Amino acid sequence: MNMQQLKANRFNRHRHSFPSTMVIEAMEQNLLAVKLALQNTTSVQNGSERAFGILGYPAAILMFSIVDTIGSHFRKSKSQPLMIVGNGSVKISCSGDQHFYILNSEYFNLELKKDDIKAFYKIGRNALTHNSLIGEELTLAASHDTPFLEVCEASGKGKYVVHLHSFYEACANAITLFKLNKDTIFENSINAKMFPLTRGK
Repeated sequence: MNMQQLKANRFNRHRHSFPSTMVIEAMEQNLLAVKLALQNTTSVQNGSERAFGILGYPAAILMFSIVDTIGSHFRKSKSQPLMIVGNGSVKISCSGDQHFYILNSEYFNLELKKDDIKAFYKIGRNALTHNSLIGEELTLAASHDTPFLEVCEASGKGKYVVHLHSFYEACANAITLFKLNKDTIFENSINAKMFPLTRGK
């Protein structure tokens, strides 16, 4: 066995053999990081003043990622949960904001309108993850209120509210349900088919 093969075997030894274990471990690690972020009270710069607060931005990024992950594994799946948007059921047929249809299923138990789902995806998940910004109508709140993603009637700042602590609890419950259903989910997941085969011993 040459040196290149030895190096490959060294890394493969710690690899997951199944996509389900990798996805679940990644989501559980993200959830743990969220828990620590919401427990942490740190000094942060707020304009010209310093204030104390939780690590809300990274917590929100990771929780929106968990929603996106769960939704993505149902994309084009033959075994999708019932998701009601508006007056009828919907399917996750493509990537992007459709992954967030999962919010209106047994996994997260919300009843959001389609435009509001798109808004949370666009000005919450996307803007925060890719640009470190949140849309002008979105507010992150260190609160336990329900629903954890709240839509208010008034336009402008505060129309969309992310209640971070209750969002954490919702993600924890969703991951638990995902684990219970993992066999069926990964039998039908197109994402699972992209999982690279483990080589070497």
